[in-house]
Formats: sequence, C-alpha cells, structure tokens
Amino acid sequence: MKRIAIGLIATGVVLGLFVLGLVPNKKPLLGGVLSARADEGCSVATLEGDYLMTGRADTPADDPQPTFPRVFAGVFTFDGNGNMLVLHTRSDGGVITQHQTARATYTLDSDCSGHVTFLTNEWDVYATRDGKKGYLIRTDDGTIATRTFEKP
Repeated sequence: MKRIAIGLIATGVVLGLFVLGLVPNKKPLLGGVLSARADEGCSVATLEGDYLMTGRADTPADDPQPTFPRVFAGVFTFDGNGNMLVLHTRSDGGVITQHQTARATYTLDSDCSGHVTFLTNEWDVYATRDGKKGYLIRTDDGTIATRTFEKP
C-alpha cells in the first residue's frame, strides 16, 4: 500500500514538473501556450481605447521661415478597427490653442509597426506588443515631429 502511494505521489510530482517545464529536454505545456500567444504579434486591435499623448514639433534648421517649437498634450482614442480620434492642446512658442480635434486612420502590422494618416500628414507608428505604449514619428519630408502615447 505504501509503495502504491509513494508511486502515485512521485508520478504526480514528475507530471507537475513536466507541465511547468522543469523536466530537462521537454517542452513545457503551459509555456508553449503562453509563447504561442506572445508570438501572435500585433494588429489594429492591439491599440484600443484612450491613451495619454505628448509630442513635439520643430522647424528644420534650413527652413526660411523658422517658427517656435510646438508642444502637444492630449488623448489618442483608438477604436481597435483602424480609426483614431485625437483631442489635444498645443503651444506654439507660448501661444496656446486648446481642445483641437482631428481624425486619423491607422494600421498595425504583426511586428507592431504601422502607419497613421491625418488628412495629408503621414506618420510611422511603433507600439509595444501589449498595446500599452507607442511612439509616432512624422514621415513627411521637411518635418520634425514626434508623439508618444501610453495607456493610463
């Protein structure tokens, strides 16, 4: 009777170690499931909800009409389907414009990089796999502008 009980306990321990991936040369069952989910990558659905945003834009050094640096603070709202709403306040060298809104479309590829289009402004976007943070950089020639965003 003792041998049966000890055998069952030993089998349970080995099975438990195997499932957790602690048995050498064995692929963990739970770890395999978790790794598969992490490898799925991103899509437009990765970005969904409200994100706090800050940003900056500067005039290139060779611009014939330089302007003050512009700074931005606001909220990006992603719908998880490729549409985006922006609400922000901006400062143009101390001249404040409040509660500006804009609409945009966005893509996000499996490597968590993508594209955002605001009317005629083009941006590259990079997001974390968990969709909690991201970064935009404007890609139109002659522009210097960035935005960061983070889910509160």
